[in-house]
Amino acid sequence: MNATRFLSAAVMALVVTLSASAADNPLAELEARMSAAASGSLNSVEVESITFALSEALVSDHRGLEAAALRLVIAYGDQIPLGRSAVIDMVRLYRDHDDRRIRRMAVVAIDASGDAWGRDFLERSVAFEDDETVRRTL
Repeated sequence: MNATRFLSAAVMALVVTLSASAADNPLAELEARMSAAASGSLNSVEVESITFALSEALVSDHRGLEAAALRLVIAYGDQIPLGRSAVIDMVRLYRDHDDRRIRRMAVVAIDASGDAWGRDFLERSVAFEDDETVRRTL
């Protein structure tokens, strides 16, 4: 009886630890989901949830999270149909962010997404871009 309780407690501790580690690294989970979506093994509802999670990361005020989300779009954007909301969030990062590196990554991510509206926005923005480095990226 004591051995059964001990084993149950050990299994429960392992489950809680694994759940906590997945929750501690949402980007790793998002990357795994994006990779699965790119291979075609997810349905449209799951792809929509990926877009939502990506949008949440793009609108966070955490630069590392924003940059990581942009890297995921750059890596998988041509393989996963992103929703317009994610593209709009990337346009906001390009247009409003104070870090030129994030702005440049947003430009590349918008292009990698393949979204026609986003690409058109970038083409129209070249003439109004003040930062020479960002302009070259455009």
